[in-house]
Amino acid sequence: MLPMNDKKMECKQIVKVMVMAIITLVTIGTIGFIAEVEASENIRVYVDGRHVNFLDQQPVIIDGRVLVPLRGVFEEIGFTTYWYSGPREVRLRSASRGINVLLRINYARFGVGGYPEPGANWHIMDVLPQIINGRTMVPLRSVVESVGYTAIWDAPSHTAHIITNRTITAPIANDSPTAAEVPTTTEPPAAPPTVPDTVSSIGDIEQRIFELINIERTSRGMQALVRDSNLANASSTHAHDMAANNFMSHIGSDGSRIADRAQRYDAVGSRFAETLFHISGAPTWTPELIVESWMNSPEHRAIILSVHYRLVGIGFADFGRIATAAAKFSNGE
Repeated sequence: MLPMNDKKMECKQIVKVMVMAIITLVTIGTIGFIAEVEASENIRVYVDGRHVNFLDQQPVIIDGRVLVPLRGVFEEIGFTTYWYSGPREVRLRSASRGINVLLRINYARFGVGGYPEPGANWHIMDVLPQIINGRTMVPLRSVVESVGYTAIWDAPSHTAHIITNRTITAPIANDSPTAAEVPTTTEPPAAPPTVPDTVSSIGDIEQRIFELINIERTSRGMQALVRDSNLANASSTHAHDMAANNFMSHIGSDGSRIADRAQRYDAVGSRFAETLFHISGAPTWTPELIVESWMNSPEHRAIILSVHYRLVGIGFADFGRIATAAAKFSNGE
């Protein structure tokens, strides 16, 4: 049996060894990550022969797969990107091709063709989408090929080529296989809704709807509502559900009701209400038209002008020939 002082000395030595082991593991892990990023710094990406410039985060190779900044690449090939911080989702939309993609950070499965309800085309990534230095990074080939384009990786030159659906041959290095030409398409693009020049993004549209709702309230001497991000996430999810599945109802395609969706996103409140908007057929619309339609409906008007609500969250979805909006209200108690 060891004396008390010896026991203390032994415990200190054990703790010291454990701390050193942890430091060693952390150091090894850090060195390994830095080496991988350094090896990936020279990756170049081309879309139909045009070089894509990445301002900050560069493409990287993880587990043998090239991951690229999603916005930089997909806006170059004609997609609009939307980021939803609550569910950590990214939605991609090509109005001209009628293609919608939804993926989630750290989820392998992603949906193509609309909001991921039954009937969407499901795909699996072999490397998870992730956030690096504040940028959403996705495996290039998995997502690009899921929307019908071609991705070619030229290992000797560390170059990735994306070929869209028009006749073009990627400029591949001489020692690489020649890319096959992709036939042109004669299908006319779907006409997107007409949006005022002053409204440039989904966020701008949602902000303007919020402002117009408060104008209706304050012009009548009522208290302005406070914008709530959790209610906004619930509203956005429902707006996208309605647009993707072409319906308008307070019951979602998954059977969820108003309170269900609010609670799903941790919205605060014991009383909730919802106003909805749906228009289709490549229409002309404005945020003013959306709020006007609500004010012309006795039920929706009563919700907007109710003294019971303090918080509101706005969601908007534009799927080319269908535009939808949802405003979710809460008493905040």
